[in-house]
Amino acid sequence: MWAQYIAPLLILLMAACAAQPAAPAPTQPATPEALPIQDVTDIPPTATTDPLLATMELLTMPPLSLYESPRFGYSFRYPVTSAIEISGEGELVWIDQQIQIRVMSTNPEQIQGDGPMIETADSTFVNGIAARRLGGYIGAIGGNTPQRYQTIVIPAQNRFFTLTAYELRSDVVLPIDRTMGDIPLPVLSIFDTILGTFVLPS
Repeated sequence: MWAQYIAPLLILLMAACAAQPAAPAPTQPATPEALPIQDVTDIPPTATTDPLLATMELLTMPPLSLYESPRFGYSFRYPVTSAIEISGEGELVWIDQQIQIRVMSTNPEQIQGDGPMIETADSTFVNGIAARRLGGYIGAIGGNTPQRYQTIVIPAQNRFFTLTAYELRSDVVLPIDRTMGDIPLPVLSIFDTILGTFVLPS
């Protein structure tokens, strides 16, 4: 009696098995694509990135010459590559027309009227000598080109030995409404060399 049901049931089971999808065959993992290798010989060399080292390279000081005033006896050293102009027996000396050494009978810190504007003034030492450091600017009065300056004043021998670094060369003429800037770093480097070697007679 069950035989009449078994045959159709087997047919249905066989059909169901045939309808199921076969299990996928195992596949090999994909091989990653090799990345191109960069040729380091094609990379350009980079410049020095340390600004301090770059500045030090820029300001490497050449050999120094000695100047000594025959009248006042002061002396200092300056780069052999710098031009020096001397008036008289050393009353006025220009280095590269941008650094001035001057012997005065009047204290520049006390000059009234049309003198340079003093914005800062403090005590300092120059090569072991007591001095005053003045900073400020000169205006257009007297046909000057407005610019910044820094002056060292050394009182000695009833005189005032002044050493000044200017923003511009003395032969530069610019409009009086110009925007003043800073004293250039190379000029300050030479100025510091002069100050560090400045000697007064004992």
